[in-house]
Amino acid sequence: MAVDGCSAAGKRAVAVRTRFPRDSPESYYLDSWDNDGIRDELLLPLGPGGSRRYRAALMDFAALERSDEPAWKATDDAVLVADGCFLQRPELDPHWDLRIFVDIPLDEVLRRGIARDQAWMESAAEAERRYRTKYIPGESRYLDEVRPRGRAELVVDNRDFADPRLTDQRVDRSA
Repeated sequence: MAVDGCSAAGKRAVAVRTRFPRDSPESYYLDSWDNDGIRDELLLPLGPGGSRRYRAALMDFAALERSDEPAWKATDDAVLVADGCFLQRPELDPHWDLRIFVDIPLDEVLRRGIARDQAWMESAAEAERRYRTKYIPGESRYLDEVRPRGRAELVVDNRDFADPRLTDQRVDRSA
């Protein structure tokens, strides 16, 4: 099973994101994701001794209402592949068996983000503003504090989307 943590799966309800100004990097990094919910409703149930009953979405896409999606029951041999923002934060990190970090330079994050998100952000200029003032500074904080690239067992260099490069850091660490 696969879960995308940057979508509705792990979002915190907009109504409770009140600790920081909405467009701030702190809001993005510290307030946008429901790490307790991700842990309690996804990772613990799918972890050792868990019930195998998990929720793949906590909120609707806009993060205005709790998802009415029912809980799912994973098979005993299921493997969770989670793709998401800030998933190596200390609250979640102990629950991963394998960490994969997708490495993309922040200037490429900006370019791809503008191209991808300008439609729902109403313009390329608005997408660029948000990436420069909220998303990239929030991501930079995560990179500086958590250092996910160095903690990951596998690193995907995704600078060239058409030609990603995989590095197995477990091999490098054992040498």
